[in-house]
Formats: sequence, C-alpha cells, structure tokens
Amino acid sequence: MNSKLTDKRILVIGGTSGFGKQVSLQALQAGANVTIVGRQ
Repeated sequence: MNSKLTDKRILVIGGTSGFGKQVSLQALQAGANVTIVGRQ
C-alpha cells in the first residue's frame, strides 16, 4: 500500500455514524491506525 496515511495515527471524533464513520473507514483502508471516539 502506497498512501500518505500508511502507518499514521488518526483520531476521529464523532466517528460512529455519518461523515465521521466514512472518514474512519477510508483511513483504515488507506493503512492508518484509527481511533474512533463517539457517544453512546
């Protein structure tokens, strides 16, 4: 995988639905380590 996000750490706030969820999924597919924070 040749991506600028490979092996980078990403923090997504509000990543359990909507735009944040899609950003999280795309970052994961690009090889990033993603931490997702959301409310219950």
